[in-house]
Parts: sequence; structure tokens; C-alpha cells
Amino acid sequence: TSTSTSTSTSTCCRRGLTANSFTRQVRGASVVVDIRQRRSCVCALGMGEPSSSSSSSSSSHLLLSELLSYEVFLLDQFGVLHDGVAPFPRARDLCRTLAVDHGKTLVILSNSSRRSHLTFSRLEKMGFDPKWFAGCVTSGDVAHLVLNAQREGQEEEQELLKDTYEDERYEGLWKDVKLPSGPSSSSPSSSSWKEEDVLRCLHLTWSSRGVDQDGFKASQSEDLVGMPRVKVCSSPEDANCILIHGTEAITTLSKAEGGDEDDDEEEVGKESIMEVVPLEEDAIEALLSVCADRTLPMLVANPDLVTVSGNNLVKMPGSLARRYKEMGVPEEKIHLLGKPSDVIYEVARKLFFPSVRKEGVVAVGDSLEHDILGAEQFGIDSVFITSGIHGDDLHKKGEDGVLCEQAMHNLLEKHGVNPTMHSKHFE
Repeated sequence: TSTSTSTSTSTCCRRGLTANSFTRQVRGASVVVDIRQRRSCVCALGMGEPSSSSSSSSSSHLLLSELLSYEVFLLDQFGVLHDGVAPFPRARDLCRTLAVDHGKTLVILSNSSRRSHLTFSRLEKMGFDPKWFAGCVTSGDVAHLVLNAQREGQEEEQELLKDTYEDERYEGLWKDVKLPSGPSSSSPSSSSWKEEDVLRCLHLTWSSRGVDQDGFKASQSEDLVGMPRVKVCSSPEDANCILIHGTEAITTLSKAEGGDEDDDEEEVGKESIMEVVPLEEDAIEALLSVCADRTLPMLVANPDLVTVSGNNLVKMPGSLARRYKEMGVPEEKIHLLGKPSDVIYEVARKLFFPSVRKEGVVAVGDSLEHDILGAEQFGIDSVFITSGIHGDDLHKKGEDGVLCEQAMHNLLEKHGVNPTMHSKHFE
């Protein structure tokens, strides 16, 4: 897409989930959008049989005119805006064009286990202006919402999850976090949790990846800040659930100097010290095996299987969820708190585009299993970026990265999805 060099100022306001609260800013009047019937782009490839040609020479660029028929863009990060290390300059240009020159609403919808306020810190360092984006929702945010749903004074957070309380698809989730009937307005305050309100979690997180790429200190567990219900434990025998933020380490809890080692009533962070301890893959496998024997529920704050990191693919928390299922744990005990689950889309909708019809919303992502499937299940259009995690399967090496049409057909059929459009890059 050719992008404008206009110097007009963006009218977008950054709003969304922050470390301690929700901030709301209104960018003009609400708009109801009913743009068109579902359509296909010239660069889209449907589920029909591939042509006799072995590869597709369709453009790697999206048509700006086609994109402008949407009002809201739900953008994945890794593989769409950047590769985990460096930005994609043309994606950056397109974001600016959509937001500044055309007033579109851009929302980051990410299966990052980190909270959303950290997303913009990363993007800003890569040259993305936070003002271009209406806000961000991460799967880490959803985990935080779910685990804080019973707290007194969390009415806004509870409202964001309201649709899940009586939805039978989420009945198991509320049961497993010990809130079988959904959050109650008469819940105790965070300073007076009773023993039955505490969730003892075996917590897996990041270590070196968090330090090297996200700027976190390995000695702290940022994931659990502001989660008074959660009490970490080092042994599967003591846990009543598993909380997955990363794949490299376990969070352990030790008493602060002078603390009572036998006091089980202490909240996380009150008289305790959390420490992130790196683990080898076989040690994590052993922990999961014991948890599987007990059929402990698993909450997954990042459902992705892999993500791009420069030229490499890195294993993500969703891979542990898949392994847990392979160990015989029923699927209903494994709760994915991000894409493709509807819950993350509903939170984004309520925060950033409550009056926009689904026909005016498009999701952009590089994962068929998460971004594209999630969009289809939520009832919105999608743009599949083919150079991301599926790039090696779809683009022929030595032929300038030409898309292989047969490979595309096979992959779409394997995942049972049909994106509205596809493009090699978001540009």
C-alpha cells in the first residue's frame, strides 16, 4: 500500500487497560457502521481447489481502498507490526496512514501474557506512535480480569466479563477459579481475603526472555502484581490450579526476613518475596505430569504455540497447554484466556468500539489457529499475514518468497479457516 506523507495530527486517543486501572477517553461521537456484505479481495485465496499453477503471484500488498471500508482494525503484534526484534517499516507507515490520514480505530489485540501498558513501551521504541492506537487488550489483561473478578470495587472490570457469567462455554472457567456463579458484588475487599478465596497456583513464567526482550528483572514476577487472590506454590501437590505466563521458569514464594514460615494466611507480596527460578524443559514436563495426574485446571495467559523472534520461532505458553492436553487432561480444564477465545474480543469491543457493528471490524494476524480462527468465531473479517509463523510453509525459498498456492490451500484446509484476505505483509 502506498502511504501518505501527510503531516496531519492524529485524532486518536490512547486509552485502555493500564497497570492499575482502566482509562477511558472518547474520540468523538460513536459511529454505527454497516458497510457491506462479506467480500473477497483480489489478493484473497478461498477454500476452493488450487489452480493448475503451483504458486500464486498475487501481490504482497493490501489494497488501501479495500481496507478503508473498515472502521476498526484489531492488530496482532508479532509477525504483523514487528518480528519481535525490529519493526516492519511499511506496517508502521500503514498504521499511520489508517489512523492519522483516515481516522480509523486501531486496537492492538495480542496474545501477550504481559499487561497492555507494557505493549506501547515496546512499540514506541520501534517507532510506532501510541497516539495512532485507540488502545490494547492482551491475553495477560484477560487473565488479570478473570483472577480479579471477585474484588470489591472492580465494577468496571466485572462489566467487561459480564457476557461470560451465564455463558455455558465459560462455566468451567468460573468453577475452576472458584467463582461458579460469577463475580459477586458482595465479595470481600482485597485486604480481607478468606482462605477459601485464595487460589494456590503453580505459576510458570519467563526468565531470560523477559529480561532480554521485555526489560523485566528476573528476580521479580511482574505477572502477579495486583492479583491478591493468587498465592504461588512450588509444589503441584499444594496447588489447585496452574497459571501459565511463560515457558522458562517457575515463581517461588519465600517469607521475608522475620516472617513466619508456618503462616499460610499471608497474601502474595505482603510478607513474602517472589523469586523467578529458571527450569529446564524436562523439569517443566515433570511438573505438568504431576499436575495432569491431579487434573488441575490450567489458566493460559498466552495461548500462542510459537511466535516470531527475528528469523526464529520461539515456543510460547500455548505449547504447554497442548502438551497438557496430550497428557490426558480434559479440554474443559484448560482455559485459553486469549485468541481464539471470544472473551478477549468482547473485552476489546466493550472498551474501544461498542457501537461499531461487526461488519465494520477486521482482524489482522499471522496465526491461522489464533488470529484467523478467533476472528471467524467472533464473526468478523480477517487479513491473514502469510510471512509470519506460517511463512516457511507458504513461501518458496529461492523464488523471491513467492506464495505457494497449493501449500496455502492445504494449510487453510488443515485449520478449517478461510480468511477474508491475505497478504505477505501488512503493507
